[in-house]
Amino acid sequence: MKRLIALLSGIVAAAFFVASCATTEVTSVWKDESYQGMPHKVLVQAVLKKPVNRRIVEDEFVRNFRSRGIEAVAAYNVLPGEELATKEALEQQLKSGGFDTLLLVRLTGTKEEQRVVPGTVTQQPLSPVGPPFGGWPGYYGGGYTAVYSPAYTVEDRYAVAETSLYDAKTDKLIWTATSETRVSESSQNLIKAYVGVMMDSLRKNKVVP
Repeated sequence: MKRLIALLSGIVAAAFFVASCATTEVTSVWKDESYQGMPHKVLVQAVLKKPVNRRIVEDEFVRNFRSRGIEAVAAYNVLPGEELATKEALEQQLKSGGFDTLLLVRLTGTKEEQRVVPGTVTQQPLSPVGPPFGGWPGYYGGGYTAVYSPAYTVEDRYAVAETSLYDAKTDKLIWTATSETRVSESSQNLIKAYVGVMMDSLRKNKVVP
């Protein structure tokens, strides 16, 4: 019985861990099938209000592009300042910097969803207070007791984002994906997970290696 309980507990814990890691989900994706090339130099611009989050997103994308052998530059490094660069400044940087593609990240909204966390039953050993004067059957059968945790409702908040890759010369859209990221306390870890999912989508759509 102990081994069975331990095994079931391990399976539940593993399933919870996988679910908790799935913080970003791609809800829609599109690619221009006529695009047969591959980015060589990408300018990454995160259209976010908070400069700190903007830098983290841009740096994480740059790191991922470079790990795939693609040159990439964070916009905040070439367009300094706390405010977002103007469209004209961005266009000028694309030309003067020799970029062939532009990656834009933009938050489009938020949404809330309620979900029910099911109740659980956990077997816990009893601590005998004295010798088994009532006979061993009752003492043996009472070695474990069930502890029930009732179900409860939680509200999840999601950030909805659009990630798009453009051809710098023609301004045409090459690839775009809409995603939903469950918001929690560790924004930096969420950003890393989100960027990883976006890069995987780019790879699956044969835009990057």
